[in-house]
Amino acid sequence: SCLMQTFTINQTNAMLSISHIFFLSLPLLCHGFAHKLINDMKFRFLGGTGPVEELDSGTATLQKLRLESDTTPRPFSARPDKIPRLFLASIPAFSRLGSGVFAIGYKVRLTAKNKFHYTAATFNDFQLQETCDNGRTRQLKPLMIYEFESCPFCRKVREAVSMLSLNATYFPCPKSGSIYRPNIKAEFGSEATFPFLEDPNTGVTLFESDKILEYLFKTYGTGYIPWLLQGPFVPVSAALGLVWQGGSFSRSSNPPELPLEFWGYEGSPFCKLVRERLCEYEIAHTQVSCPRGSPNRQLMLSQKGRFQVPYIEDPNTGVQLFETEAILEYLEKVYGVKDTPIKYL
Repeated sequence: SCLMQTFTINQTNAMLSISHIFFLSLPLLCHGFAHKLINDMKFRFLGGTGPVEELDSGTATLQKLRLESDTTPRPFSARPDKIPRLFLASIPAFSRLGSGVFAIGYKVRLTAKNKFHYTAATFNDFQLQETCDNGRTRQLKPLMIYEFESCPFCRKVREAVSMLSLNATYFPCPKSGSIYRPNIKAEFGSEATFPFLEDPNTGVTLFESDKILEYLFKTYGTGYIPWLLQGPFVPVSAALGLVWQGGSFSRSSNPPELPLEFWGYEGSPFCKLVRERLCEYEIAHTQVSCPRGSPNRQLMLSQKGRFQVPYIEDPNTGVQLFETEAILEYLEKVYGVKDTPIKYL
């Protein structure tokens, strides 16, 4: 009798447990069924035959923005109406004799064709392989540089960063800027100048472009400063090239919290147009320098499946973009603020 009672109690408890589990999992089962049903209905409405693939955040953002510019990567291409602006953006590279375009110790050689290796050009079964001297100190963290695009002394430093294939987070400080420029002035006094360097790898902080150049080439190069960066003609030639260029004054914007990732190099007119906009909007960005001969070109090919600059990744939205015009339109739509003649209501 006791045995039967115990069995009946255990059986009752088991049934209660099963019922409890069923009722607890019922909402989950219903949710899963409803999710599948909605997906199937969406896909059938769109003319498909299977479940809808969820878009990543970057793709979803681009779909919402509906960019008018073509986002398909096309090397060295530009709309006819944009060619005059590109020509103007290429003047600084000519006035500076291509300083910053080539990595230190640039070399080129003819090798067997290999689709997995970055190449400047191919000839039948051969390709031109670009390399550089790789004897510099390894960089663990990006440099932190406060500067602005139209400053000739800042350009000297940007050219050095490009030549050495360094990664650097730029904090734009255009005239009338309200974010990073006032911070530097408040911390170091109103007489503080730009560029200003902080190296988190060594703890060094420096003003004055010549001192920064000397430090960069001693720390991350061989110690020798290229002749293109020496002498009084450097700031003069840089200033001449920057006449009528953008990046001097700030524009109304709503900058993101996290720095953008920007792949490019000094001397590229396509990259310059993007840097000007980043500077005017006071958008911090970490540059992966890709001058000719830099190992970062092979790195991009391995990671992205192609090499083309400028290229940005926005960790705030997940967006990844090639193509200058598409990047400019994206920055304007996401971070630009339209000016209004009505300042006070």
